[in-house]
Amino acid sequence: GASIEIMILKARQLGMTTLVQLLIAMRIIFSYGVTAVIGSADQSKTSEMSNMLLFAYDMIPCWLRPQSTSRVESDRGKLMFGGLNSGVRFQHGAQKLGIATGSTPTAYHLSEVALYTDHFKLIDEGLWKAVHASPRVLGILESTGRGNTGWWAETWYYSKSHWPNCRMCPLFLPWFCGIEMYP
Repeated sequence: GASIEIMILKARQLGMTTLVQLLIAMRIIFSYGVTAVIGSADQSKTSEMSNMLLFAYDMIPCWLRPQSTSRVESDRGKLMFGGLNSGVRFQHGAQKLGIATGSTPTAYHLSEVALYTDHFKLIDEGLWKAVHASPRVLGILESTGRGNTGWWAETWYYSKSHWPNCRMCPLFLPWFCGIEMYP
C-alpha cells in the first residue's frame, strides 16, 4: 500500500541503470496511465539511458509491442503511447527547470544524482513536489556518490538513519556485488 522509492548508493558497472530502465520500460509499455521521467547528470548520459529504454521497446516482438504515438530520440525526448495514456520523458541534471515540472509522474529514474547541478531546484522543488505518495509510484535515485558532503550524502545519511519513516529507502551495493567483474 506504499510507494516504492529507493535511493541506491552503488559501485560502478553493477548494471543497476539497465535493470531500472527495463522496469520503467515494462511499466510504460504494459500498463495504463503511467507517466514516467528518466534522466542522468548531463545530456549525453541521458541520451545513453534513453537509448537503453528505446532499445528494449524496439526488441519487443511486433505482435506484443504497442504502437507509439510520439517518439523523440534525444536527451530531451520522449516515448509516448496514446492508446495506453502512458509515456516517458527524458530530462537531465543540468537543466534549468525542475525535473517533471508540469507533470505528475508515477515512475522516475534519475542516475548519477550526486553530479546534478542544483539538487534542491531539480529534485526537492521539482520532482518530489510532482510525485504523490501512491502504491503506483516506482522511484529510483542512483549514484556512485561523491564524498561525504552535499545533497546526495546528506539525503543518504538522513534516509539511512530515518528509514522506514522517510521517503527514500536506502540501498547500498558495494563493489563486491559485481561478482563477474571483481572475483
